[in-house]
Amino acid sequence: MADESGNQVVIFQLGGDRFAVGVTDVREVLRTPPLTRLPGAPPYVRGVANLRGEVVPVVDLRMKLGAPENPHHDSRVLVCELEGEAIGIEVDDVQEVSTLDQSQIHAAPRQWSDEARAPLTGIARVEDELILVVDLPRLLKADLEVSLETLKQARQEAEEHVQAVAQEGERGA
Repeated sequence: MADESGNQVVIFQLGGDRFAVGVTDVREVLRTPPLTRLPGAPPYVRGVANLRGEVVPVVDLRMKLGAPENPHHDSRVLVCELEGEAIGIEVDDVQEVSTLDQSQIHAAPRQWSDEARAPLTGIARVEDELILVVDLPRLLKADLEVSLETLKQARQEAEEHVQAVAQEGERGA
């Protein structure tokens, strides 16, 4: 039998579809916190959240994947660890932690474009439902780089602004 930790997944809902990510990729699950928009960030980067003093970029997975908008905004955020950095993934609902047997997971159809298949580890059949198993690092690597770069730039601009205000205050005194 396969190692259970390798097959343990967090199953979440996005639109009418169910997705799964490895449980080891998810640090915590929480209600969507207040977000601060980042100027210059792609539209699917909703902003940053302050989670116990840690600034975490939050990606709207629905927008990133081109899914229709959620009419009721009672969403959740999966806080994930990617290359040592935290990133939040906004989803409709987190349903369960489950173990998928390797025999339940099948490759994505070859007819799908490489772009559509790229973030998928496979498709799991559980009873009569299909669950898309997502490779989070592959899906989010570019988003994290964009978010961190935008965050660094925003921090630098804020520091420069604070220094300019302080210098002006010294001149006026």
